[in-house]
Parts: sequence; C-alpha cells; structure tokens
Amino acid sequence: MAVPSDRSNDYERSDAAPRLLASLAGGTAAFLVLTPFILSLCYPAAAFREHVVGRIPDIPPPRLQINPAQDLARFRDNEREHLSSYGWVDRNARTAHLPVERAMSLTVERGLPGWRRP
Repeated sequence: MAVPSDRSNDYERSDAAPRLLASLAGGTAAFLVLTPFILSLCYPAAAFREHVVGRIPDIPPPRLQINPAQDLARFRDNEREHLSSYGWVDRNARTAHLPVERAMSLTVERGLPGWRRP
C-alpha cells in the first residue's frame, strides 16, 4: 500500500532568504547598467578618441631553412653515398656498414641464420 506523503515540506525553506536574493540580483543588474554611464562621466574624452594604434602587422615566421630544396638534395646525396660505401659503424665492436647491393647478395649466398632455403 502506498503511504500518503506530506507535500508541505518538498524543499528547504530556511536556506534562501528571498529578500537577500532579490536585492543581490537587483544590485548586480544596477551595477551592470550604471557602470558604463559612470565610466563615461569619469573619462569623457575616451568616447571621442580615435584608435591610437593601428593594426599590428603579422610577424614573419622564422626562416629555419634558407633553401629547403638544396638541403633535401644534400641530405639525399649524403644518404646515397652512405648506402653505397663501406665503412666502420663502430671499429671497437667490429661493426661495419656495406652497400645495400652487397648485403643482399651476401644474404642470398649465405642465407639467414634459422631460415630454411627454399
């Protein structure tokens, strides 16, 4: 069976003072409306002043590369030279680099450890 409820206490009546809330809302509204007028009385010349500073021009971006195409060509030449030459990566560890074509032919001749030849 449903218990009838007492609807007289649906909300807390003692937390909010209606007069205080109304006076705060009215004070805020009055402040927002009156502030521009008070400021125009304090600074009358500000309303008629033209803009002192014009638009600031855009700052040019930094030039990180003077000639990107030349830098890319130089990079590719260096990489191509490294991939087609012999040299030491770490002499103490006896690690060397060799041309890609030579590495592929050695792999075909010797195979890879742990792989079966077809």
